[in-house]
Amino acid sequence: MQGISVGSPNQGQDQFAGAATRPENFANDRRLPRNVKRATWLTTCIGVVCVLIFGGACLWAGRVWGWNEWVWGALPTQDFEMVFRQNHFPDGAIVSAPPDPSYVCHDWTFFGGVHNARAEDVEEILDGFGYVAVYEPQVGDVIVYRDAAGTSIVHSGLVKAVGEKGFVLIESKWGDRGRYIHLPAVNGLSLNYGYYRSAAHIAQ
Repeated sequence: MQGISVGSPNQGQDQFAGAATRPENFANDRRLPRNVKRATWLTTCIGVVCVLIFGGACLWAGRVWGWNEWVWGALPTQDFEMVFRQNHFPDGAIVSAPPDPSYVCHDWTFFGGVHNARAEDVEEILDGFGYVAVYEPQVGDVIVYRDAAGTSIVHSGLVKAVGEKGFVLIESKWGDRGRYIHLPAVNGLSLNYGYYRSAAHIAQ
């Protein structure tokens, strides 16, 4: 009768231990962390590229649509005013009064200061005070800016100087910022603007 070889009770465990210590299995175990590092690095690179693209798009949009006022809102007042002038008055502007949140453009244009005038009130003010549209502005006339469709009034100011070949200078208040002397064409505002003269001014 042929003898039967009986292995030791620990033979299976010994084989498992041997397989676990083979060099090729160590290589497979090291491959997982390396792949994880590679995936992490790739994800980080993609995130950085996305942030740069998004940031560049925001700055470009801010330049086109005037959002840079909000983007640069944390700048010191002096630097903020410089950025504001560069965005809205590429041909230059003169600061005629410091920032003041107590009144807005329509307050200053029609009442000389604090009055709580709203944009929707301007049409009524023009009619009620006898303003008439004029095509050749004089000092003291009002300039009224409307949106591109002509349905809403968005800004107003006063004519401060006129000259040859249609040269006109406007002074206007800008929200809670200061007053500026500038040309009629302003970045961020429609070219749909017109001049008005009060009845009292006409009588003179």
